[in-house]
Amino acid sequence: MAFLKRSKLSSFFRQNLVSSCSLLVMAPLVVAAAEENTESSALEEVAVVGSQIKGADVEGTLPVSVIGEEDIALMGAASGDELLRSIPQMGQVGFNESVTTGVNAARGDVNSINLRSIGTGNTLVLLNGRRMVLHPGTQTENYIPVVTVNSNTLPVNGLERVEVLRDGAAALYGADAVAGVVNYVMKKDYDGAMLNMRYGASVGTELDEFTVNGANGFEFNDGATKLNLTGTYYSKNGFYASERDYSANSDLRGFFTGDSLFEGDTSLDNRSSIHGWGAFDFDDLGLLHVRPTDLVQDDGSSVGESDCSYSLSDSDICLDDGSGDRALRGNRNSVRMLSPDSERINLFSFLTHELENGSEFYTELGYYRAEVDRVREAAGLLSNSRFEVPADYYWNPFGPVYFDDGTLNPNRIVPAGDENVPDEGLGFTLTTFTPYDVGLRKINVVDTSYRFVSGLRGNWGDWDWDTGLVYSEAETIDSTDNRVSHSLFQQSLMLDTEDAYNLFSGLDVDDPTSLTDPTPNSEAVLDTFRINVKRQSQTSLALADFKVSNANLFSLQAGDVGLAAGIEWREESFDENRDDRSDGTIQFTDEVTGELVNVSDIMGSSASPDADGSRRVMSLYAEMLVPLLRDLPLVDSLDMQLALRHENFSDVGSVTKPKLALSWYVNDWFQIRGAYSEGFRAPNLMQLHQGAISVVNTRTDPVTGESVGLEEQRLGNADLQPEENWSHTYGFVLTPFDGFTFTADYWDIRQEGVVGILGASNGLALDAVLREQGSYNPNVIRAETTDGSVGEPILFLDEYLNLDPREISGMDFSAMYSFDTDIGNFDLKWNGAYLIKFDQDPSEEMQILIDAGEVATNAGSLIGEDGRPRWRSTLSMNWRQDQWGAGVFAQYTSAVTDTSTLADSDTAAPDTALPVDSYTTVNANVDYRFVGGMRDGLRIRLGMNNIFDEEPDIADEQMGYFGSLYSNRGRYVYLDVAKNF
Repeated sequence: MAFLKRSKLSSFFRQNLVSSCSLLVMAPLVVAAAEENTESSALEEVAVVGSQIKGADVEGTLPVSVIGEEDIALMGAASGDELLRSIPQMGQVGFNESVTTGVNAARGDVNSINLRSIGTGNTLVLLNGRRMVLHPGTQTENYIPVVTVNSNTLPVNGLERVEVLRDGAAALYGADAVAGVVNYVMKKDYDGAMLNMRYGASVGTELDEFTVNGANGFEFNDGATKLNLTGTYYSKNGFYASERDYSANSDLRGFFTGDSLFEGDTSLDNRSSIHGWGAFDFDDLGLLHVRPTDLVQDDGSSVGESDCSYSLSDSDICLDDGSGDRALRGNRNSVRMLSPDSERINLFSFLTHELENGSEFYTELGYYRAEVDRVREAAGLLSNSRFEVPADYYWNPFGPVYFDDGTLNPNRIVPAGDENVPDEGLGFTLTTFTPYDVGLRKINVVDTSYRFVSGLRGNWGDWDWDTGLVYSEAETIDSTDNRVSHSLFQQSLMLDTEDAYNLFSGLDVDDPTSLTDPTPNSEAVLDTFRINVKRQSQTSLALADFKVSNANLFSLQAGDVGLAAGIEWREESFDENRDDRSDGTIQFTDEVTGELVNVSDIMGSSASPDADGSRRVMSLYAEMLVPLLRDLPLVDSLDMQLALRHENFSDVGSVTKPKLALSWYVNDWFQIRGAYSEGFRAPNLMQLHQGAISVVNTRTDPVTGESVGLEEQRLGNADLQPEENWSHTYGFVLTPFDGFTFTADYWDIRQEGVVGILGASNGLALDAVLREQGSYNPNVIRAETTDGSVGEPILFLDEYLNLDPREISGMDFSAMYSFDTDIGNFDLKWNGAYLIKFDQDPSEEMQILIDAGEVATNAGSLIGEDGRPRWRSTLSMNWRQDQWGAGVFAQYTSAVTDTSTLADSDTAAPDTALPVDSYTTVNANVDYRFVGGMRDGLRIRLGMNNIFDEEPDIADEQMGYFGSLYSNRGRYVYLDVAKNF
């Protein structure tokens, strides 16, 4: 895929789609509800989730949302990520395209699934009723690695429906279904061929997307053999952070001018302190940094040449005391991509063959490949990688008077005989520097996966049986050009010729915060230490199962008893192979001192070891549907669902978990339903087997009061225990008249032993509190000092632990009304999710902080914090009259707070977090379907998402907004054309 390519048709389509969609929004459309379709009369739509008993009548017993083709079209989603974000019960999308972190992040075409905001990895994801392989990449949530199924591996246009069981389903589908189950159902019954094309563009940016989707159905052997083939190609031209106001600048303080609480708050300045104006610790001279001779500082004051400690040969720059000025920090977002370029292909085939004995053989094949390209700024020297530069380094302003070959040093800025700088010169430690002239990091990520399913199903008397095999693999190859090798970079700095890299050239003195160097080093010099860094990760899933069910096992007075039972074996594995310069194969040893500096030889990245692991799970389950009462006063029907599942894990032991659900129809229009279930989530393989992953973050040390670059080592723990959980749901369903349904469900989930870590911010705060009490936190490693003072923290050790309980509860609501009028048929839907409680009980360490009056992050009530809104709801309407159709879809997300920025003001309550306003978007579309003639089967749809161009509110994030909650598309217009043949 061409890097940073641009569509030649982009400009033409933008101009015409914007004009057309301006007319669209003037149509008289009614707004209505989202995807809940629990009470659909089409029972087979919810046959997969909710019960394993084929043909059993479980309609309405459990809270199930069904998102059908019409709902998907109304949402205007172009990807699996956009589709899931349109479901109110879904939480933050931790894996998302706005994440631009380093080599430890999942940076490809991947988006996560997080039902109930409980956390990525707590939702079981199925494809046509069977598990999907996990994406090979990981992301950190609350500082621990989490894994997910990639929602982008399935094309939106190839889906028949998405089923969401909003209830703990451990006993039915697996102990890891803590928050519920998402089941994707692909279209498998095409009669003839279909071709669909869609072009969309984001107004005001360079982003545009093109999708083509095709399908064909075939029959052989007099209809006994059926084959369905589907394929989707997707292409996106991304755009830069500079194209959105909220993401254009890493320094967000300008958005808060005049705000008494946050104006000038430096925590909103996300520019890097590791910038291109180098800082150097010279022997006998102390810490000096390069700056422009004339510089306007953040507070508006000016410093000139007379304020310089030393003048350099270049009169535009000088050396000054200290580590650097904030005003020199560069705007990293000026070169970052907010949305990357990407291409994606999805291929599926479904084959069924009816055997002579009435049973059916079936095979499912799936293939997915995506390639993503993005750029970001060059990486700088981390504090844990500082190294020595010899005195005879060619560009050293305090180098020797004469080089070894007897030539006069033209770069020395002090005369011979200076008592502070001896004739042989002074060496120095390179403490802060980013070689921006190396060029932008070019990141290329290729994700692939394939899936094979084969099985037999049939009937034996009243019994339905099904047995199948699944094998699936996924692979990610993450490659970055224009990285820098520590060891090769130092070798360049040891030269006493002009071929040495020049650290003292500075950046653009007229625009010191830019990331450009008007006097760059030559390409020949840069090529001596440029490297490519690669990371390859794989996951696999092998599964075999056999299940039977009988909807009429025997009869009671109230009706037939149904039974399902089954056995399942699966093996999951992962293998992560890091670059040799990252995993310790090639380490960075200081050639001047001979000491090991860092296990990582990659500038800007700490060490990341290879990792691998696997587990095997054997499961047995049984389920019964028992009718208890029928046709009594106040009891039209009372039914019970019982389920029990036993799972044996090869690494964390065995567990048996039950489920009980009741459905009570008081009469034919009022139902009361409830369920109790237990779950057991094993730690993911990365949490068990990951070696010491090092990251360097800027942290404020409460002991010294300094902001430091702190290395944090996060460690897997083979002794982790599984997380236990208990969940309840209670609700009712009202259908007082034809076409109208209202549901309300209360749910709560309690978890114990949630895997987490203390976190560096809490660890530093704990160290400060304990030092006041006469001890210290042994996990905070500090630099040694000669004067007996407390040194700055240089390392924090964090092992994954089973922490204390948390409890989460909320309410789900839906209302649906479908009616016919003289002007057409209307379907109105409302779906809402309200978060009542999200309480994280403090660990022992956090309780110490709380007792000391400190703020302990990730403890207490977390509602509304960092992407956990109290309210999320959707409202939609579909209208159809003959060949015309139209719809509107509105989505609301309530306000949250950003706890990474706290007000420092006498007028604010203590520790007031940065508020992030609510967010509302409205989508609309209109379509026309041709009937008869050459155009029969042709459908044209014109749509606009986010009609009012609503922008997310500012948050203290890399890109200036919560990418896990909000879309960066802005006003988006699209044209969608489909033809059935």
